[in-house]
Amino acid sequence: MEDIFGQQFPLPKKITQHCPLCGARLSENDLNVLEEDDRGVLIYSSCANCKVGMLARLHAVPQGFVGVGMLTDLQLKEIDLLGSAPVSAEDVLQVKQLADKGKLKIQ
Repeated sequence: MEDIFGQQFPLPKKITQHCPLCGARLSENDLNVLEEDDRGVLIYSSCANCKVGMLARLHAVPQGFVGVGMLTDLQLKEIDLLGSAPVSAEDVLQVKQLADKGKLKIQ
């Protein structure tokens, strides 16, 4: 991936080598690049040991990397963030109306 200055860089080793929850070593197969653009990279990793997933958005800056991440129990196949339309207020209202009518059970 190229950073905003046009330089090639690897993903940070701390992100790609160990699970943030249990510390188990991650393999290269545990890391998936979901999106890459001129603003940064969105990655998903999963730990074979504790089964936790992590989504992280990383940006390259002159001093290194800036990023934000979150732990999740979602699996890669459940993550359908890219290319989907944002949830609108109308969508939320429809779900509430269906739940109020008993046509949708929310747990």
